[in-house]
Amino acid sequence: MQSAVGIREARLNLSKLVKLVQGGAQIVITDRGRAVGKLVPTMSRRTALEERIAQLRRQGLIRPEARSRADSDTPEARRRHSAADPPRRPDQGQ
Repeated sequence: MQSAVGIREARLNLSKLVKLVQGGAQIVITDRGRAVGKLVPTMSRRTALEERIAQLRRQGLIRPEARSRADSDTPEARRRHSAADPPRRPDQGQ
């Protein structure tokens, strides 16, 4: 939820606005109808990173990883990788 309040109203009702922000709201502070600031909930660094990654995915700028690390160590993955390797001459060894 995002709402806008004038700077005077924000000053008079700061405690109320902080409680709204603690509940997840975002409050835009305006001065004469022009946005000048924003009150937003704080996040831990981990949460902020996860939210940023989710935002980039929604924007289509990044895609989820196609496979996990565990998948890359399966016999099928090893065969796939070895099939992509260039053929070796018999005298090169393994």
